[in-house]
Amino acid sequence: MTNHVITGKQMQAIFALFWIGSIIIAGVNPQAKQDSWISLLFAGLMSLPLIALYVRITHLYPGLNLFEILFKIFGRIFGRILSLFPVLFAIHLGSMVTNTFSIFIKIVNMPETPILLTTVFIVIVCSWSVKNGAENIGRLSKFVLPIVIVTSLITFIIAMKDMDLNNLKPIMDTNFKSLLSGAYSYLTLPFGEMVLCFSFFSSVNDKTGSLKILINSLVITISFYIMVIFRNILTLGVPSTLLFYFPSYESVSIISVGDFFSRIEVLIGIDLLLSGFIKTCVCLYTASLGLTKILNIQKQNSVVIPCALLIITISGMLYASSITNMEFFKYYPIYVIPIEFIFPLIIWIGAEIQNKIKTADTNPKVE
Repeated sequence: MTNHVITGKQMQAIFALFWIGSIIIAGVNPQAKQDSWISLLFAGLMSLPLIALYVRITHLYPGLNLFEILFKIFGRIFGRILSLFPVLFAIHLGSMVTNTFSIFIKIVNMPETPILLTTVFIVIVCSWSVKNGAENIGRLSKFVLPIVIVTSLITFIIAMKDMDLNNLKPIMDTNFKSLLSGAYSYLTLPFGEMVLCFSFFSSVNDKTGSLKILINSLVITISFYIMVIFRNILTLGVPSTLLFYFPSYESVSIISVGDFFSRIEVLIGIDLLLSGFIKTCVCLYTASLGLTKILNIQKQNSVVIPCALLIITISGMLYASSITNMEFFKYYPIYVIPIEFIFPLIIWIGAEIQNKIKTADTNPKVE
């Protein structure tokens, strides 16, 4: 794989779509209910320490990706061991995302089409994109992000005539424990998954700092999802939103403009496929890059297809039905604790220790 480069704007789009790809079809948080937007704001605040941690790591090791940083801090043996965690997580997350796509397509459009066939098709297209390098994913992301935002904004505006403000009441009626529980769910899915995007930072070619990239992406994602939450709650109401597997699709399906403009829910399907496609590309890119470093392979392209096959296999084995897929999300906030919180903490501690040792060696004390 050639040494492609991406711009800061493209990196922002990658982060934003990676996060949006997890939540675009969601409705409201079952703990926070009509106050889900408040939980989302709390999740944004809770993600700031995690962002600060990653910014510090990238500041200490500029121009390096996640796996290069691991090898530089912990050496080749322990670096390989630690690199397995993001690789396995990327493959598992990629299988979850592609399975969600396939279930969505089967339920709303093609009930006779096998889920496995849809999964294979999606992953093949993602593999082709990943083989063209980080630059291709960055350019696609920058092109796709405005489409996702504009189409969702259009559905929100058109749905205004069907909205009922009483669906938001009573505001702030949720107890603080439930709000924090909902915030933690949003923190783990999707904000904590940002660890996988750091495999792209070695390709960023301009002066845009990682802090600006992350904060801008966070603001875009939160603003986007608050709009989605309001649209779903105001059109469907909380009970109905919790009832459907894909409430965003259902909320837009009731929208029509006169007798000639209907079936607007196709826009939600487009948004899902576009953002989810980018998210799967990120997972596949990170997994293949990690395996390249672990196995000491020169060309990343040679491991893209094996990683893609793993994603397809795990998707078929673990999530044979929509019920199995949705049930797993109940345990997801616990499952991701090691990779989303403990793993970056270990990297940061190792980076600070190595930086202090390097500083002490460079500036020895004069007695």
